[in-house]
Amino acid sequence: MCSTFKLLAVAAVLNRVDKGSECLDRRIYYGRDVLLSHAPVTSLHADGEGMTVGQLCDAAITVSDNTAGNLLLQAIGGPDGFNVTMRAFGDTATRLDRTEPKLNIASGVLDTTTPEAMGQVAGRLLSGGLLMPTSVAKLSDWLRAATPGLTMLRAGFPAEADAGDKAGRGTGGQNNDIAIVWKQGKKPLLVAAYYVNSDMDDGQRNAVLAEVGRVVAARM
Repeated sequence: MCSTFKLLAVAAVLNRVDKGSECLDRRIYYGRDVLLSHAPVTSLHADGEGMTVGQLCDAAITVSDNTAGNLLLQAIGGPDGFNVTMRAFGDTATRLDRTEPKLNIASGVLDTTTPEAMGQVAGRLLSGGLLMPTSVAKLSDWLRAATPGLTMLRAGFPAEADAGDKAGRGTGGQNNDIAIVWKQGKKPLLVAAYYVNSDMDDGQRNAVLAEVGRVVAARM
C-alpha cells in the first residue's frame, strides 16, 4: 500500500469521530524522537504545542507526513485497530502489519491491498456509505488539497476536473495512487492504481500512472 494506507487511516479516525469516541480538536503531544524523515508539518510542532487530530489528518493526506500517519495509527489502535476497522468497512483484503517507514518495504503479503478492494472501500467512504456527511466532506477536501500525487493519475485528468487523490511510493519501485473525480449529481469516480517497476525511475512510473489517468478521463 505504501502511503495510500493514510487515506484509510484517516477514514478510520473520522469513523471514530462519527461514533463519538474521537474528537478532531483533541491535541496530541509528541517529541522529536518520533519524527521520521518525511515530516514537513509534524516537525514544526514537536516538543511543544503538538497538533490536533484534525491537523494530523490534514498533514497525513495533503503532504503525506509520515509522522502524522504513525500518530493517527496510534490513535486507532495501531495496525490491529486499522485492520479491525477495515473489516467493519467490509474490506476483507486490505491489511496493515507495520508502521512508517517499514510498511514501504515490500514483504510478501504484509501491508497490502488490491486495486479492487481499495477502490471499493474508498468508493463507499466517499459516497457516504460509511461516514457521516460532515466527515465525507472533510475527507474529500483533504484529498482535493493533496499534492504528492499531482504527477500521477491526476496529471492525466482534465485541468478543470474536480479531483483529489492519495498517492504512495515504496522503496522497491512502487508508485501507487488512489484518485477520485467528483461529478455533479453522480457518485464519485474512483481509480486505484498500484504499479511496480524497479527498472524505471520515479518520473517514468509517474508517467505510466498519468497515462492511466488519461485513459480514464477519455471514458468519463
